[in-house]
Amino acid sequence: MARKSINHGLPDLDRFLEGRERKFVTYAEGSDMYGIPYYSFVRLAKEAGANITLRKNAIVDADMIEKYLEEHPETQDRVNSVASVDEILGVVGEETALELPIAEITPFKDHPFKVIDDDKMNELVNSIKLNGVLTPVIVRPAGKGYEMISGHRRMHAAERAGLTSVPAIIREMDDDTATVVMVEANAQREEVLPSEKAFSYKMKYEALKSQGARTDLTSYQVGTKLRADEELAKMVGESKNQVYRYIRLTDLITPLLDLVDAKKMPLATAVEVSYLDAQTQEYLSEFIAENGMVKSYQVAAVRKYLDEYKSIGKAKLMDGFNAKTMPKSITIPEPKLKKYFSSNYTIKDMEKIIYRLLDDWKAKSDALMQKRAQEAQEEGDGAD
Repeated sequence: MARKSINHGLPDLDRFLEGRERKFVTYAEGSDMYGIPYYSFVRLAKEAGANITLRKNAIVDADMIEKYLEEHPETQDRVNSVASVDEILGVVGEETALELPIAEITPFKDHPFKVIDDDKMNELVNSIKLNGVLTPVIVRPAGKGYEMISGHRRMHAAERAGLTSVPAIIREMDDDTATVVMVEANAQREEVLPSEKAFSYKMKYEALKSQGARTDLTSYQVGTKLRADEELAKMVGESKNQVYRYIRLTDLITPLLDLVDAKKMPLATAVEVSYLDAQTQEYLSEFIAENGMVKSYQVAAVRKYLDEYKSIGKAKLMDGFNAKTMPKSITIPEPKLKKYFSSNYTIKDMEKIIYRLLDDWKAKSDALMQKRAQEAQEEGDGAD
């Protein structure tokens, strides 16, 4: 593939390209060459290690990209299908990125994704110091400035890198569309915390609901009646049941939600806890801090108690979470039940019969023990 002529008028690039046989292209030419969005090509060049920065200008070693694609056919498939975040966000080649002052951009209202100064953030800061912000942020007009839609981490990293502006694409969006785009963009991250999924799924659910999706969520963890809709589950790549479980986490108090993020509280347990009122959750948080994590069956027992008595005091709750005082349960396999009951019996019918038989057994057992005790007493009297 012959290199296109470069009309840049920049002496440093002229000197670099002079007499070289390798192919070098600008980002715009590379985007043209592979028929993919501009910023998808920028990412491809970065993956291939083909970026060459000269002062404030950059070109790409096309030979290195060709070699990279030969060695990574799965990347070639991705390039051919043009399946990129750019397309999800609607960022296409003809859109122009402008440099916007960071001071004029405010975070998305109730942004559910955390911006954390961890190792990955440090890597991003170092990358921006070296190459700048390669992928523009997405904003929408808001008052006298702009509201961030996608790019909170990039903007934070840019600030840490000492930048005062970031490349941004300005897009007119209503609230619902902005929410959907914000969630989809952040879902592309490698690791998303449970709390981030919880609030982003809820926000997206509300946006879809506003756009006409069905709204009848149920209170069953199994989620059999969740209709938030299939559209939401399909968009985020989760089952409907799993989406519902994450949405339940939004009812947890912060200390308990932090335990879920830290992988100290299992999701199933967290979902059970989410049905407890805030005060009861506070008691539970204290118990966990002093005694360690509770089990789902313990929380379920407390929920059952609350269903019957409506409220529970702190002392009673603490006692209830003590493993030694938790009620035990026995499960009888269905095949064994079928051995003694025909299909005409309901669950309640079987329970009544089992309880009656247990009462009879208990009465006979007590009578037998009393009889044996009396016989032992009589034998003792006779020995005297």
